[in-house]
Amino acid sequence: MVATLAQQDYSLLAEIMFFLTFGSPVLFLLLCLYVFTGLRYQQVLPGMLYATRTLVRLRHWIMVDVFYIATLVSYIKISGMAQIHFGLAFWFMMVLGILLIRTSQGVPEHWIFYQIQRLTGHDPTLHMHNTDTINCHYCLFEQPDTQNVCDVCGSYLSRRKPLSLSISMAFLLAAIIFYIPANLLPMMITRSPGTNLASTILDGIEYMWNDGDVLIAVVIFSASMAIPVLKIISMLVLLYSAAYQPLMSARKLTVLYRITESIGRWSMIDIFVVIILMSAFSTPLAHVTPGAATIYFCAVVILTMISALSFDPRLIWDEMKRHPSHHKSSNKRHSS
Repeated sequence: MVATLAQQDYSLLAEIMFFLTFGSPVLFLLLCLYVFTGLRYQQVLPGMLYATRTLVRLRHWIMVDVFYIATLVSYIKISGMAQIHFGLAFWFMMVLGILLIRTSQGVPEHWIFYQIQRLTGHDPTLHMHNTDTINCHYCLFEQPDTQNVCDVCGSYLSRRKPLSLSISMAFLLAAIIFYIPANLLPMMITRSPGTNLASTILDGIEYMWNDGDVLIAVVIFSASMAIPVLKIISMLVLLYSAAYQPLMSARKLTVLYRITESIGRWSMIDIFVVIILMSAFSTPLAHVTPGAATIYFCAVVILTMISALSFDPRLIWDEMKRHPSHHKSSNKRHSS
């Protein structure tokens, strides 16, 4: 599929798909093997800290499971027009997706960083008695607040992510701007002799609904419309609550942030469906090509994910301390 995209001059889409479905999971697994091999044999390998930091950040960008669901959606759609059989790769991809989810969620970065430091002869827990400490954003270990670089993972230390609100808002505003052409421009173009049918996201959802593919319509609507809109609204609520006044309790805002951070990547289902249809549904009489909206929609998904990752949820609790009356009223409602 990546080769098909590249051959038809969709090089940017090809690069995005290659990274999300092949590059990031392969690199993640190789880094896991490298790091855990060193820990297994009690050796500090070259670049071990950097490899650990990289694999921790890669977890958000592994989308094999999203691509697998997109494959199922495409199969349901194409099966009404042609006879399709799954190859062995389909089932291997299902197993790979499950194992990647389990591996990415089970990587104990806090423990890995600690073990690496112990192998180098340092014990990070010796700083725990220090009253003036600062927690690292990535490995969570306490450090003396006089240091600028974390002794454990090598990251830069700061009490809060620098310019977190400004950076997060900038990416969110860019996503909102790109979301407009993503909905107005065609997402998919079906070409046949004498006709070119361009359909937007809403056109595709309406067509599937009227054609009886209710499940596909619901999945595409959720991934392409509901999740991006809800994520944008959620990020606006979080940014306003952290910058001005909390709109709900800090606990609820933190839960909202965790949900927002985790669901954003599922919006890529629609893009993957278009790419799969282009690769699978290509005949001399008709073929499918991605429309201009695919690039804008990819930008929306990536920008909203970066916006969520740039946000520092601890700012919510900082703002809550500056508005103790709101915190007390939230506790009363919770206790009642």
